[in-house]
Amino acid sequence: MQTGRFMSALVLLAGALWAHGADAPGLGSDAPTETTAPVPENAEEQQRLAEIESAYAAADYDKAIETAKTFLRTAKDDTLRAEAARVVADSLRKKKDWQRACLAYIMLRDRFAKGTDGYVRYQAMADILRASPMGVYGQAPAEEGQAKPDPGPTLDADTAVAAAMSRLAATRAEKVKFRITLIKGARTAEEVIQRFTPVAVELRQLRVLWPEMPPDIEREAVQAAGMRMAQISNPIAGSLKSKQATFETAKKANRFTIGLRKEMLRCQGVSNDMAKAEESLTAGMDLLAGTAGWPEGDQLKSDSTARRQAFEALAKAFVPPPLGGSSGGGRDTWRDPGWRDRGGMGGPGML
Repeated sequence: MQTGRFMSALVLLAGALWAHGADAPGLGSDAPTETTAPVPENAEEQQRLAEIESAYAAADYDKAIETAKTFLRTAKDDTLRAEAARVVADSLRKKKDWQRACLAYIMLRDRFAKGTDGYVRYQAMADILRASPMGVYGQAPAEEGQAKPDPGPTLDADTAVAAAMSRLAATRAEKVKFRITLIKGARTAEEVIQRFTPVAVELRQLRVLWPEMPPDIEREAVQAAGMRMAQISNPIAGSLKSKQATFETAKKANRFTIGLRKEMLRCQGVSNDMAKAEESLTAGMDLLAGTAGWPEGDQLKSDSTARRQAFEALAKAFVPPPLGGSSGGGRDTWRDPGWRDRGGMGGPGML
């Protein structure tokens, strides 16, 4: 099951899980608990950034841009540098310099790791500006013979940006729906993960752009993946348990052949692969904030966790006995059918 495509899906999921918390401040920090915090080493740079932001807040965009560019040439703190770059991009947008603003947002995007909230947000901002040379996103053309519609607010307004982000995310969400139907047609657990993981990652990113996104599509994705995985996993678990009973019988009879040994190791590999698939499924589900507190989603996660634990237990049970039989004197009767137990005080006779 560990094919290149399956491993790619796992890598994508791992990156999304990291990105899910990469932009969140304070995660895992050991912040001091004293009432008066120590003076940070970059206090001077923080003061300079505050002056840049003050100029931006006062709508003095030219000053904000120039002081930010000077700051970027000398500052060392990457987080503060990213904030200064954001002020430059936002100031150019406020000045309605759409083309330069687009380039500034692309440069700002590249300050963040791919897949993180910052990367997703500023990539979307660049996409919106690229599609809006006149500063109006998604304006429908006027019908022939009708008056040109009111273009509405341009993208220098923050409300227009928020509306554009929501429209962009809604358009992309519609395209995701078709990919959810493909999850339902997956034939193996590997295919479920290969199809569900990119959908979960993209839906998480769409919620970054559109915090008010309805949860329906996220729930549909979780339901499709959870139910399809159960349909695939349950019969495999039943077959593995049946195999386990066969192996135990052979062990007790001291007739564990090389063929059975190979089959047991194969079953152990299948169990490990299925456990990893179930783990990836629940990790993907956890990316989707729209499923939080949804009873059916919680049940699907719980069922997947139970299946993973069962496969892990089976993998531990599928351990072949030592070569030569449990007593040390067993023979491979499957490959050596001419061997027979001749009895006697010394045990099995010698050929």
